Amino acid sequence: MSRTLQSSTLLEYGSDAVVREQILHSFPIVKVAHPDEAARNRISHEFTMLRILSELKVPTPVFDTQALTDEKGIYRYRMERLYKLDYDKLREYKQDVEYMLRMLHSYGIAFGDLHPGNIMRNGVGELVFIDPSCAGYLEEPVPFFIRPEIYQATTFHQTQDEYRLASYFA
Repeated sequence: MSRTLQSSTLLEYGSDAVVREQILHSFPIVKVAHPDEAARNRISHEFTMLRILSELKVPTPVFDTQALTDEKGIYRYRMERLYKLDYDKLREYKQDVEYMLRMLHSYGIAFGDLHPGNIMRNGVGELVFIDPSCAGYLEEPVPFFIRPEIYQATTFHQTQDEYRLASYFA
């Protein structure tokens, strides 16, 4: 871990993890969980959901399918470099985001934490979902480690995705 810190640049500091960049790596972005158990559980769930979404061909970043683990489980993973959306143009993205959500929901999955910061562009300009740490199968129980402010209900549902789409991309 210390080698990653020494050879990388901090890009983001979030509630569950830090995002760092190692320019010379084939997957230059590394997402590292904070050391607390809840953050590690969410990063592990996020990685699992990325794998599921990728297998279903839902737009996600290209990532290293081998997460980095220790005795407590997954604590970080690597992915391609992504680019933030231009917030002044959110309306222009609405149709693409609607399509992505319909695809996701057609597989029986809710995203949960949909907002402009969890959608980015990849290297060829395509929109991708990032951070599916609050995603899950519709009508399945929401795991205890997902923050209660994300889901007030006890099961995953798509209503919240639809509400947030209308709120952020109107």
